[in-house]
Amino acid sequence: MKVAIVGSIMVDLVTRCQRYPERGETLSAEAFTIVSGGKGANQAVACAKMGCEATLIGAVGADPFAEIALGLLGGFGVNVRHIFHSAASATGTASIVIDGTSENTILVARGANNDLSVGHLDRCAEAISKSDALLVQLEIHLPVVERAMQIAHEAGIPILLDPAPAQQIPDRFLALADFVTPNAQEAKTLTKVEPIDLATARQAAAILHGRGARQVVIKRGPAGCLVSTGVREEVVEGIAVLPVDTVGAGDCFAGALIARWLETRDLVEACRFANAAASLKVQRPGAQSGIPSREEVDAHSQSPS
Repeated sequence: MKVAIVGSIMVDLVTRCQRYPERGETLSAEAFTIVSGGKGANQAVACAKMGCEATLIGAVGADPFAEIALGLLGGFGVNVRHIFHSAASATGTASIVIDGTSENTILVARGANNDLSVGHLDRCAEAISKSDALLVQLEIHLPVVERAMQIAHEAGIPILLDPAPAQQIPDRFLALADFVTPNAQEAKTLTKVEPIDLATARQAAAILHGRGARQVVIKRGPAGCLVSTGVREEVVEGIAVLPVDTVGAGDCFAGALIARWLETRDLVEACRFANAAASLKVQRPGAQSGIPSREEVDAHSQSPS
């Protein structure tokens, strides 16, 4: 299974503390780490760990952070041959603060991610068109995302659009995608309906179908997700766990979902598998290092809840 991922590459600067500092306040942190991140990179690692041949198309700068990111990605088995090296910008960074409840606040400096161009996508068109699926998010310029989707669509390649971070996008993006997988915040941004329960999740899904989305997965965190194809609807129950680090959980879900869907062509089964993967991820620190192996997810998804 070959999956092309077009998206952001970051280096995460992660600080842990019991609570966020108030404006103008200085607090002592409990720990600080530097790890590879970015939604595109995280999803590529998830695909690789789930057993796919993952090819990442993105951009880094010409700085030590680029070496950190590429070295870690290669170590996880991600193909990094199509990553653009920008001489104009630094590698993107995400400053992440994780509090005592394991919730996170993230400040992103996109850096070289903003230098990834439509022209670079065109030079990588074969890597997309010869894949079995394309995974995209919204942490790079929207014209680049759209061009990646156009290349895949013209080649008949299934497309998973993870509309994160939350922002408005044209209807044509939704129509190009085979799967659209917003979380509650992203669904609210796209539909103006906050999916606080199943009824409102159904409303949000219906609006997305009306805007052109064919298959919709409304992710509801610990409550699971609503899977809607327009003609079939099913609720996939969540898995209750005690979270340690929620950074990258949605990216883990996306990579696991597309990997399992390529095997089964069953979106509901793929969501069950992705839920199992994400529930394991949130119990571990690290956006990429915390993503479980395929063997771990198989064992977890088959065990009694």
